[in-house]
Amino acid sequence: MAETLIVKPLGLVLQKAGLISLEQVKIALQAKKSLPNCKIGEIIAIRGWIKPETANFFAEQWPNLALNQQLQPLGQYLKAAGFISERQIEKILQEQSKSHIKFGDYAVLQGLISQTTLNFFLQQLNIIRENKITEPILENYKVFNRIESSILHNQKCDPSDLLKLYREVRQQGEVVSSGDTREVELINCGLLVCQENKLKVANSKYMSVFNQDWIEEELVSLQPYTNIRLKMFGLEKLTSLPHKVLTAVNYWTGNQPFLTQKVYQTIQEQKIVIAPGQEIVTINELVQKNLIKNWDTGVAATHFKNIQKKFLDNDNFSTESLLEAYKHLWQQRTIKYDDTPQQKKLIKLGLAKLKNQQISLSNPIYSAVFDLDWIEKQLKLFAVTDSPISNLKENLSPIMSSNPFPALGRRTTGLMKSGGNPPHQDNRTAAQNSNFNSGRSSGQVVPVVLSLLAVLLSGTALYWFGNQLLRTINQKQLITKGNLHLEKKNYSEALGIYNRALRVDEDIATVWINRAYALKGLKEYELMLQSCTSATVIQPESELAWNCRGEASYYLEKYQETVAALDRAIALNPKNPVVWINYAQALHKLEQYPASEIAIERGINLLENNSQGNSVSLPVAYNQQGKSFLKQHKYSQALEAFARSLAYAPNYLSAQQGKALALAKLGQTHEATRIFARVLVRDDLSPEQQAITWLYKGINFCSMKQPTRANGAFEKALQLATNYNQAVKTAQEDCQ
Repeated sequence: MAETLIVKPLGLVLQKAGLISLEQVKIALQAKKSLPNCKIGEIIAIRGWIKPETANFFAEQWPNLALNQQLQPLGQYLKAAGFISERQIEKILQEQSKSHIKFGDYAVLQGLISQTTLNFFLQQLNIIRENKITEPILENYKVFNRIESSILHNQKCDPSDLLKLYREVRQQGEVVSSGDTREVELINCGLLVCQENKLKVANSKYMSVFNQDWIEEELVSLQPYTNIRLKMFGLEKLTSLPHKVLTAVNYWTGNQPFLTQKVYQTIQEQKIVIAPGQEIVTINELVQKNLIKNWDTGVAATHFKNIQKKFLDNDNFSTESLLEAYKHLWQQRTIKYDDTPQQKKLIKLGLAKLKNQQISLSNPIYSAVFDLDWIEKQLKLFAVTDSPISNLKENLSPIMSSNPFPALGRRTTGLMKSGGNPPHQDNRTAAQNSNFNSGRSSGQVVPVVLSLLAVLLSGTALYWFGNQLLRTINQKQLITKGNLHLEKKNYSEALGIYNRALRVDEDIATVWINRAYALKGLKEYELMLQSCTSATVIQPESELAWNCRGEASYYLEKYQETVAALDRAIALNPKNPVVWINYAQALHKLEQYPASEIAIERGINLLENNSQGNSVSLPVAYNQQGKSFLKQHKYSQALEAFARSLAYAPNYLSAQQGKALALAKLGQTHEATRIFARVLVRDDLSPEQQAITWLYKGINFCSMKQPTRANGAFEKALQLATNYNQAVKTAQEDCQ
């Protein structure tokens, strides 16, 4: 939206100020239906998302501020909103005189407010300062705000669908009405009108207020993982218009997870500051320089070389035919999908995407790296003289041979640290979540026109089809048997059966996924990752396959790779709560605590709206939420989260420890001591679990000013686990 004063409604104001997320606004609006006597600000404050004084400031004082032309310094508004105290204002002013850093920038550096909140205040106060705002003008702003809120917080339609319809009407001038719900909602909010069965923008003023930049920015921000990316890569500190940067990045990467993450990492590592209006130019230069130019030695060289290797490695058809298919697609950009093995291979490689029976190039980066010059070069290298005999052999090869089952390779040991929480997963097998044949690649058999050869082969073909039917029945039986063993935690037996099933047909993604979880049970994490990766190659649109790959990377402590894999899973299905929980845990390991908090909130919201599996998943989710709150020193909220986790699973060790730590931080040390004592009498703890509990208990004794008892607890921790030397040493130093 063009620069507009945002004063109402409260949910929109708080969202624009970066204080709550769009998802939290929706939850609060939903809760208000059952609490009609509560104001929206009260509901948001009760949930602990903002302070009561913050809600009161934006609900009561902020709307009246616009009419007051005598503005106060920024610090006074931050104080009134409950962000900083008078003492903190004095301290910032003292530091300002030495460093000459602006007041707001210093508040951000101190972690008192976010960059988004600062940008909101500066922009809004600047509008008030430069414009004489009267009651009629303020009423116009309120109308704009109401329309925007009606779209972004719509309860009947996906906001993205509303924005896309409005964009279409705005670009074309008018669109024939179909009478669907989207049109009704846009008409009801006042943005569109319907005249002579045609949709039009209701007011010419709206064209400039709700402009193209506003549409694109809101479409980007509605993606469920956008805020997480902004926080994770620190983009808010490198640009004043982060959503425009995201739009520019998405243009180049087509939302491909690895490429997207690589561009963000490059921005972060090179500390590229992007000036307003330079987003597209800057990202274009960055992508050309770091990814496309000299792609085989650039920041994504390994990724591109891996695609090239898989492109040139084909068993069921010639590489030349794949190159010709890709050349045709590259030149036409979009063609009709013909369901050929070559087109399927291009989709599997990620070079092409399928939508509405049309196949097109997946993103500009891939098409620039694997361009026409690359295609022609490969064709020259692989050119051979075709003959009727060679073609005949090629057509018969899928019938005459089968691919050998790959060797498992050397066994490895798991690297997961004791005491850490593993990624959460649904306890159903992947095969129970997908169709049996999901992910199977189908070959196309070219008809043989020579009638004599057809007669000679007819008996062989009949035998082959009968044999294939028996093999399929046998495989289904093997998969069912393997799943039973997996559910009973008979991991070695399950692995052996899945291996036999894959010898029958290795192109079923769900078998590779279930095989991976058998390997997980055996702590063979490297092999688990290989199995999950096979599933993503066979079925790249499976969120379960990408979640599997993310879990395997987590256990190998490859947390950046975990995030990249789960990012892909979320893009495929943003409504899977298990993936969001895993995502939050990986972000926590990367010390991206605010982003982890957002992710786990999303997972909890999805679980609470779904009655199935809550007793299994919610304690894990609330425990992770508590850990995120602890790291951000939000001790009261952490205590509440751990209590909710224990309400579902009273013996959940991590939640018990977390609750005690939160109590200790809140000064309730005696209650914390009692919890640690109850934990230590449990007879199901491993030595390492006992050790970390003693370590936490020692830290609590330090808080109680009891160094002798603290040292005794630390010594007990070292006796149980010698690898806690550094942790104990740090705790002892802090205690002194």
